[in-house]
Amino acid sequence: MEKAAGKLADVLVRKNVVEKEDRDFYRYAIETVLVYAINLITMFILAAVTKKLPELLMFLVVFYPIRTNCGGKHMNTWYGCYILSCILIEAVLLISGVLHIHMAVLAVIIVCCLGCIWLLAPVEHHDHPMEEQDFVRGRKKVRIFSICVAVAAFVFKYFGLEVQTALCLCSEVMCSVVLLWGVLEEKIRGIKEKVEV
Repeated sequence: MEKAAGKLADVLVRKNVVEKEDRDFYRYAIETVLVYAINLITMFILAAVTKKLPELLMFLVVFYPIRTNCGGKHMNTWYGCYILSCILIEAVLLISGVLHIHMAVLAVIIVCCLGCIWLLAPVEHHDHPMEEQDFVRGRKKVRIFSICVAVAAFVFKYFGLEVQTALCLCSEVMCSVVLLWGVLEEKIRGIKEKVEV
């Protein structure tokens, strides 16, 4: 992916669309767009094959606003992210049709997820430090989005819409897991750095 993005960036430089000193920035941007495009295309193909397109659309609507603002674990390679995200999202789509959860259990899981998101998000990755204003803005956004998804889960449950309830619940759970994973990874990294010094 990096090679393909590099070749495209080189073409832009040769055609004087991009300044030579900006090549790496454009290579990174092109790589990011390609990764997202391939990821989404694969998810849509898998959802179409399993006849879960409406579920995929709804899941993306409730998942991405929380995920993009909470931070947490990010895979080290694009293909690691690609494979893991495709597997997890397809698993969510498949279990959404069979997962029926009691209202009390739903409430406990949602409260735990909201607590995790409210206390820990956003997680700052050591390679991508955040400025204070971005941290505050991200925290506010993720709290609003997570509450909206939690409320939607209870509304869907109240009206007996089990698939939609499951999709909202899975969104909160997945975001909480990657958030905790990211926090743990950063703490372990910090401990290792102290030991090495």
